[in-house]
Amino acid sequence: MTIIRYIFTFLLALFISIPAAAQADNWRAEADAEAIAAAADQGQVTIQANGRQVRITGAEHQTMQVFSMTGRKVAEYAIDANDKTVTLNVPRGWYAVRIGNEVARKIYVP
Repeated sequence: MTIIRYIFTFLLALFISIPAAAQADNWRAEADAEAIAAAADQGQVTIQANGRQVRITGAEHQTMQVFSMTGRKVAEYAIDANDKTVTLNVPRGWYAVRIGNEVARKIYVP
């Protein structure tokens, strides 16, 4: 049981790590639309979650991966626009969302 706990902790840290403290402000669930547009213009990736809807800006031509809290990949979406909204088709619970290898965020799907 201890090994499973260590593996779970490692996977959680791997998928939820914040690459730069400056990006943390961009991950608020109810961010201002102007701030999101400004971040996209500067090339920053933002993730905004509202229920099953996930809005991604600044990540054109990248891939969004969704992982369960056990570390299993449950979904993958191609981000083909600079501002894209994706509807997650996953059961209720906590998930880690990762854009490329740079940005990750933990979200709750009701």
